[in-house]
Amino acid sequence: MASQNTMADPATTATTSIESTPNVHLPPVLASSLPWPHFEDPSGVRVPMAALGRRPLALFAFSALWCAPCRALAPSIAKLHEMHADKDVAVVQVGLEYTRAEHNTLVEEMPYFRFGWEAPLPAPLPAGCENPFWYSMWSTVRQLGKVGIPTAVVVDTRTGQIVESCADLALRGQTDPEAIARVVNQWLQGRSASTWWMRLKYQFATWFYIQRARAWRFITNLLMAPVRLFIKAAPAPSAPAPIEEVDEDEHEGENEPVLSRKAELEASDSAVEVTEATPLLRRSGAAADDSEPYGMAPTTAE
Repeated sequence: MASQNTMADPATTATTSIESTPNVHLPPVLASSLPWPHFEDPSGVRVPMAALGRRPLALFAFSALWCAPCRALAPSIAKLHEMHADKDVAVVQVGLEYTRAEHNTLVEEMPYFRFGWEAPLPAPLPAGCENPFWYSMWSTVRQLGKVGIPTAVVVDTRTGQIVESCADLALRGQTDPEAIARVVNQWLQGRSASTWWMRLKYQFATWFYIQRARAWRFITNLLMAPVRLFIKAAPAPSAPAPIEEVDEDEHEGENEPVLSRKAELEASDSAVEVTEATPLLRRSGAAADDSEPYGMAPTTAE
């Protein structure tokens, strides 16, 4: 899916993040992998990581507009932001959009903390991708133990502990204010709001998805093997013979004997044609005889 980026030492990263932002503590996987120099508030203003310290909890939502399950989870996150953004939970949208048009739509529709795209594009990116943080964000998802999106985790900014590693499961389908309030209260108490049954279903679905992808890859390779062998066994087209350039000055005069002989033969043929055609001409003043062949002069008796 994406290449893993080199991580700094967790202990060093955690210490650095705590010292640089005394009001916010984040786990090393989030403090080191996300592009914090490009962190923005909902109005698009560049802010430091310490801006999350006004609330005890921070929800990091890894999602994208092209992802259908992410769009299904969006109303629940929007309701959570509407009810608890002022005092309890800061929502950080970690967008894995593919193009800048998708990113602009995200900025207009989702008033959350986010990461701006004002950064140079790295050299190796998928075709058509305009997200400068594509690999680093996918690497963060993998380091969180997930294989896809949506992925949402809740962090206690006072201790740096991950309170809920499956917040997307706890919020899925929740739009009732009372249900969302119960979920947030459990997070504030340091307890996970997702049940073991939710996590078991998620793990099974993840396992099934991985196995299906492997089976599809195996079947595709099996069906394409004869085609690859045929293409490999086909003879390669022979290269055309190189055309040698001839130096006219070097070979000047070599064709003259041939041209002279040809001129002699043409002159000889002309002479033969005239000689053979002469008897066919009627002699001047001779009478024609119908008994003789046409054009031949009649013979006279002695």
